[in-house]
Amino acid sequence: MRDALHALSGGGCAVCRAGASGEERFVFSFVTELYGEPHMLDAVRASRGFCPAHTRTLLRCAPARYAMRLVYAEVVDAALASLATARLHTEPRTCPACVSRSGAEDFAIYVVRISLRETAVVEAYRAARGFCFPHALGALRGAGIEAASVLLGALLERLDGAAAGGDVIQSLANHDADASARHDLLQRLGDLLPREEDGRRDTTLDRFLAPLRVAACPCCLAGGLMERLYLDSLAVRWRRDSATLATEGVWLCSQHLHDLDSAHRDAAERVAQQGRALLQAEVARWWAGREALPGPTLAARVAAARAELQRRDEPEPGARPEPREGRWLRAAAQLLRRRDEALRSSLAPLLRDRRCDVCHAVQGAEDRERRFVQAALLDRPTAAEYERAHGLCLRHVLELDDAACPLPARVLRARLSVLAWELAEAGRKSAWSARHEPGGGECDAWLRAPALLDGRAFCGGPAHRPS
Repeated sequence: MRDALHALSGGGCAVCRAGASGEERFVFSFVTELYGEPHMLDAVRASRGFCPAHTRTLLRCAPARYAMRLVYAEVVDAALASLATARLHTEPRTCPACVSRSGAEDFAIYVVRISLRETAVVEAYRAARGFCFPHALGALRGAGIEAASVLLGALLERLDGAAAGGDVIQSLANHDADASARHDLLQRLGDLLPREEDGRRDTTLDRFLAPLRVAACPCCLAGGLMERLYLDSLAVRWRRDSATLATEGVWLCSQHLHDLDSAHRDAAERVAQQGRALLQAEVARWWAGREALPGPTLAARVAAARAELQRRDEPEPGARPEPREGRWLRAAAQLLRRRDEALRSSLAPLLRDRRCDVCHAVQGAEDRERRFVQAALLDRPTAAEYERAHGLCLRHVLELDDAACPLPARVLRARLSVLAWELAEAGRKSAWSARHEPGGGECDAWLRAPALLDGRAFCGGPAHRPS
């Protein structure tokens, strides 16, 4: 109970704070000592580097740059060693920084959830306005009826408070320290957005060649441009006709709600208010029906079955009265229904996967571009242009059919081979014995490595040194 009270004493979502603290501890440990440890190198090789968000975090951390060179030398060598094998086509492991963050979040959820039977913890949880929506859903998985009632009761109060003028975005989305970095990267993509008049004038292959002239993965670039275009378009549509757009039921994940908030605050608040109203109705429906859940004891279930038998529903005018057998069946269901199964069933509407409209649009843009690349490379002049370009990143090369389209894998292998040499050369020049040699382009190899592994590290744009 003491740990739970301590976690809830800091204000705001306790799980967001715990996750941010776990992430900070990982970065500090990685920069100071872990970057050279064998288990860490094995983990980063297995995850093919860090996820885009933690890659950006480490790239902004000046002390981490030396460590990033060493780590990406290992990752690039591992990618080269298995690029032609089936082992690389398996899903990569989770980023080590994500493991640290999610572990801290899961522990905070566990500590608070198992203590919700204590009155002092329940009061502290309500005083802190509970968890944010994503973490409240995480806490519901594995919670009993009593804990679920506390979690959803506090969430309902938080949503009601957001309707009364509170920060609705903070209620719907978890803490996101990466939002400002993504905003800067998406703004840099503005000059790369295709102009409508160019699209009417150029052929399809001409429009394909234009992204190849950008030093970035064309599929990741298509996804980044789609994200920027969708967010800008969503803001314009909200300002023109918010009533019509509200009927479409726009839903954004936490990341894209923060992205919209960074670029268009007014539109983000309207989208969040719409999402808040939807969630408020869903939580209120569960709250109203929670009394129908089976009781914790057999005596409670017998009482519920007896109440079901004694209940008399007035039939609607013109409708037949319900047969007696129907009430008997419902009463038997109250007796036989297991409490945990009933709770999972009642929570299923809240715990369902919610499709983010921006995620769906970005994934569609990347998939279309990947299929287009595979088709366009059958044209020999286009293939020759591709060989001189940046080419697809590792993530998208692995999604192609190697037998039908071997060129992207061959080009990537060449790029990674050169990159491996550059990383090794940068390491050699960092030694005291080579202090007299001037540095060249190899000094930025650690910065270009993430873009070749996963172009989302720079939101689809070219690699550049973060400010």
